[in-house]
Amino acid sequence: MGEHRLLVKDYTFVVLALLYTFGPLHYVASFIPTLWSFPALFVLSKFVWNAVEDRLSRKRVKSDGKAIFITGCDSGFGFELAKRMAGKGFDIYAGCLFPDGDGAKSLAKTPNIFVEGFDVTKEHSISDAVVRIRERLESDNKYSWTNRRTKLKYISSGLWGVVANAGIPLLGPFEWCSMEDIHRLFDVNVFGVIRTAKAFIPLLRGSNGRFVITGSVSGVTSYPLLIPYSMSKAAVSSLSEGLRRELGPQAKVYFTTILPSFHKTPMLEECSVKELDKRYLALPEAEREKVSPRYLEKCKQTHRTVVSVLAISDLTATLKAFDHALTSVRPRPWYICDRPVMLNVLWPIVHHFPVETTDFMFQEFGKIGNFFKYIFGGGSDSRRTKS
Repeated sequence: MGEHRLLVKDYTFVVLALLYTFGPLHYVASFIPTLWSFPALFVLSKFVWNAVEDRLSRKRVKSDGKAIFITGCDSGFGFELAKRMAGKGFDIYAGCLFPDGDGAKSLAKTPNIFVEGFDVTKEHSISDAVVRIRERLESDNKYSWTNRRTKLKYISSGLWGVVANAGIPLLGPFEWCSMEDIHRLFDVNVFGVIRTAKAFIPLLRGSNGRFVITGSVSGVTSYPLLIPYSMSKAAVSSLSEGLRRELGPQAKVYFTTILPSFHKTPMLEECSVKELDKRYLALPEAEREKVSPRYLEKCKQTHRTVVSVLAISDLTATLKAFDHALTSVRPRPWYICDRPVMLNVLWPIVHHFPVETTDFMFQEFGKIGNFFKYIFGGGSDSRRTKS
């Protein structure tokens, strides 16, 4: 189907070229300078708007009496974000799947970080954590405010922000992923976020606070070997977008999505070549015989390219995006966190070029990966990252 679409485009170009050569399109061509002015004005207005927005959003809220709850704090973004925001004076409630683990013990050493056992797949774990956090917040930070329109008086819990960050990966060709693995992935990455939202949004109402969801660039464009994961991240991005429009104005809560690219966190470490081998060996023998060694090696090489070339080792830029979403007086609806060259080259191609162009890029991922490897020097230069 894609080849036929490309042929139609080729024929269209040939026809237009002939019409221009023999005169009928000369009159139309006289309007080209005018037509070019529209995209130029669009680009200029976008540049000006981004500059103004960047200037206005530099002002930050004070941390006095404000608390932030973060899920998935055992490691990765959650762990680092908890330490960063605690250092800025916020009281941090760190939801950890393993409250006795090394990550939780390390966080507990900071005076204003309170570790909470939190399993996003268990209703009772979430409800128990909500009760404990609510009681502690209301006893420590209770203050009142009055709705100017309804004249009703409310008691705020002191909760300023919630970061739904807990998530797990799933690597492998779609046909190799079992339904059990996909169900588990969605239970954590999608339903875990939904459970967190339903439990904590009532505590945020009226606070002008923040509900931040950790999405992924994989939720913007689906990656081979990450199809179920991409689906889960697309789902939570849609959730955030809908909540921003439905609940944002009436609940006085800002909903934001952070869309990190590939980062060298423990989650990426879980996605290893060994996992591909594990999924391959778990296939029935009849199915394994259908998989060529060349295809298996191509899958492994694609993953190695992602880890060695595209993955970012420095989390600073992405943590700044979380920080901005939580503390700026003008948080953005979403933040794509990637290298500048990817933001300014790859993403415009994905958004504005024909879908066949994006498909071609993924089909030739290995060759393109070598090109970016030359630019990035192996992907180790963290100074190139930007939020």
